[in-house]
Amino acid sequence: MVRQPLLPLLPALLLGLQLLCPLFSAVQTRADDSTLAMLSFKSGEIPERLIIYSDNTPAEWENVWDRARKFFQNKDFQQARIQYELLLLKKPTIDQARWEYVTVLSCLRLWKEAATELEILLAEDPDQFKYRLALAEIDLGLDAFHRAAERFSLLYESYCHPGATPAARLDRKRILSGYIEALQGVGRVEDTLPLMEQLIVLQPKDYSLSKKAAAIALEFDRPEMSLSILEGLATAIPDDSEVWQELSLVQDTLGNSNGSAASLQHLVALDPNNLSGHARLITHYRNADSPSMELKHVRELIRLLPEDRGLRIQAARLSLDLGRSDWALLYFNGLLVEEPDNKEIQQQKQLVIEQLAANLLVLIENNGPGMLWQDLVQFTDDRMGIYLAMAEMLRDRVRYRELIQVLLVIEREQPENIEIHKELDRLVRIQNLENVHASSRRFDSGKAVSIKK
Repeated sequence: MVRQPLLPLLPALLLGLQLLCPLFSAVQTRADDSTLAMLSFKSGEIPERLIIYSDNTPAEWENVWDRARKFFQNKDFQQARIQYELLLLKKPTIDQARWEYVTVLSCLRLWKEAATELEILLAEDPDQFKYRLALAEIDLGLDAFHRAAERFSLLYESYCHPGATPAARLDRKRILSGYIEALQGVGRVEDTLPLMEQLIVLQPKDYSLSKKAAAIALEFDRPEMSLSILEGLATAIPDDSEVWQELSLVQDTLGNSNGSAASLQHLVALDPNNLSGHARLITHYRNADSPSMELKHVRELIRLLPEDRGLRIQAARLSLDLGRSDWALLYFNGLLVEEPDNKEIQQQKQLVIEQLAANLLVLIENNGPGMLWQDLVQFTDDRMGIYLAMAEMLRDRVRYRELIQVLLVIEREQPENIEIHKELDRLVRIQNLENVHASSRRFDSGKAVSIKK
């Protein structure tokens, strides 16, 4: 008895639904196998069974096909391959079976074998769009980029034509993606840019594609295109540090240094440990003559690279320029721990101490040297060096009263310092004599007044 298919009762195949391996979609059987009736199936699958018959006694080849599909569903592709080979030996004219076999071979990455099977299908139906697309994609698997580029070029022309088939329109993302890969494979990277623009429109949330297009545009001297793409990404994914980094590079290329710095600030806010971001900001603020911002990012790099001697020297000098002698002293002290005999650093430190001492002299008049001594412990281990420098300045200015106050603190901290003790005795005697003379002058002035009376 001839089995009658139930095709009139079943929906048409859904065009463009892909199988588990993403290369291919469902296909129909040839007319001479019209005893088969196929059901449409879900995207991403070879169905467990496509065929329904009017009786319950399927032929052996039908059982083989069912087994092949079950192996495929279980991802046992090797066993599925064996079953499909047996099936095609018995029924070589079933296009659907051969198409599914191509899918299995592709899952096994057996590209040459898959291409051979597709050539058989194309010999029967040379204009079948899905076969042509699958063969172009298999050429990519074979790294046959020149051949793939030719095939995708023809497919692209069909897709772009106003009369393009529904299947071509449905698979336009695959065509564009494949064509881009093929052109990149033959070194025609710049030619992919217009294709990428079209694909970005179709896949606006494929941010990796947009990033790649922006990088290629910049590489091939199209910074405006790169800027446009990256600005869109910065809006869409503002927490992506890579976008801000690339955006800053493009802005630099276009001469927008302030825009670049703003992008870098976004970058280091998202990624505080980004070395290149801080380094580029240091350069920007140095060129912009903004030492305070330059120092800020030098200090960030020191946090990340604490052993970098050059950064600490740079920070010390910037601190000194900005009047932050306390910071400069900390950096120079740290450097001298590592290089105690370095004359240059010693000289730099002495300059810092003198600057700091000069700035602190006014505090002695207001708060006294004892309180200042306690305050200095917060930012330096070299309080004695600062006090000795202040003492020297007060000697030069012949300010004996303040000098005595400073020397008293030094004597308290260095009781074994005989020279300080002698100097204090001498200054106290001088001060006492001055007080006596002052009292005498006041007495003489008062006596003269009384005589007048």
